[in-house]
Amino acid sequence: MRLLLRFGPVRHAVTAVVFTLACTSAATSSAAPTALGDCSHAAAQQAVASSHLGDPNVTDPIFKVLCGAFTGSGSQTMAATLFGPGNIGLIDWVVFRWSGTAWTFVMVQHRAAELSAAGPDIRETVHIYRPTDPRCCPSGGTRSRLWHWNGTQFVAGAWKGPKTGPLTSAEFFSPLPGGIACSMVEAGGPSPATVYCQSTIPHGNARKAHSARLSLSGRFTRCLGIRCVGDPGEGTPTLAFGKQRTVGRFRCFSLHAGVKCVVIRTGKGFLFNAAGTTRVG
Repeated sequence: MRLLLRFGPVRHAVTAVVFTLACTSAATSSAAPTALGDCSHAAAQQAVASSHLGDPNVTDPIFKVLCGAFTGSGSQTMAATLFGPGNIGLIDWVVFRWSGTAWTFVMVQHRAAELSAAGPDIRETVHIYRPTDPRCCPSGGTRSRLWHWNGTQFVAGAWKGPKTGPLTSAEFFSPLPGGIACSMVEAGGPSPATVYCQSTIPHGNARKAHSARLSLSGRFTRCLGIRCVGDPGEGTPTLAFGKQRTVGRFRCFSLHAGVKCVVIRTGKGFLFNAAGTTRVG
């Protein structure tokens, strides 16, 4: 899940815990999109704002839009997933139905989810958190269920799963001083396979903030300055000294000398700490 959080260029999804279901008698958006039945990011943004949904502190909460005939044959239905404020990631998903003049609110689910079409139904997929997982990094796989329109409202089917697979991303802090944090991503997600480490406050001097990025070739690039660092995701765990984390073809070690990250096949990579980045392998 998956909750999308900002850390450098990487975003992750998190799961909200509140569940509500609204029927078709709920409020109707007060303004129609510019085109008849237009199902788009702009239309979803307008419908969400008109129905007073989403977080009021987020100007454009729309992440993805799903269009289809999900409320009966010949219908026009628009579902959208919504971001929360800051680094919190996905928080809700909502459904609207085109009435002929406006997008009418159908229901909202307070859950971080990925939506896809399953014939006439909406498939909801969420990531599963194990008891020790931080908010940023669910590791229990995924589960899915179908939402079916019964003529008057959506009815949820039974959950299926979990489906487990290899870990495709991870984030962690180093116990060392200097605001050292790393993000590991395997190919297949929204970003290419990479390891990214940053030090935001080395020796208390923000002007010495720096980062480094490792590719599968074993080569890395450095970046110096405050523009080179971002905000780690909420709930990012600390990787204790002597521990390691493996994601896809990368492995990182938490050492007293810094964070050592390598490409497993070649052993090439870097040692990253508040002072800078040095080559290993």
